[in-house]
Amino acid sequence: MLEESYEHAQADIEERLLREVKIEAQSVLQATEKALGRKDVEIHPTERAAIENTMALLRGALSRGTDRHAIRDRIALLDGLTHPLAERIINTAIQASLGGKRVEDLPGVGGKPLPAPG
Repeated sequence: MLEESYEHAQADIEERLLREVKIEAQSVLQATEKALGRKDVEIHPTERAAIENTMALLRGALSRGTDRHAIRDRIALLDGLTHPLAERIINTAIQASLGGKRVEDLPGVGGKPLPAPG
């Protein structure tokens, strides 16, 4: 009976881990779709194709739905491919918030002194 309990516990853990990785995969896919839809960030056609192909691989792993390691591997692959895009999105947001100024021109950055309090 104890052995049966252990086997069921292992199966429950595996099922929980699979559910968690599926939720993560769906979240990553949604975020990637949103990023690919941005009009303010340039995405080279070959970069877009590589990302979309990897998204298809991840969707395929999700649809099979039984191998959490395969899903995790595709998430990692997609993460690596989208990292440069994420950096460009962040840089675009920073540039927009700076109102066209360069970071080096801001007080306290690039050797410029902060204004005196007063």
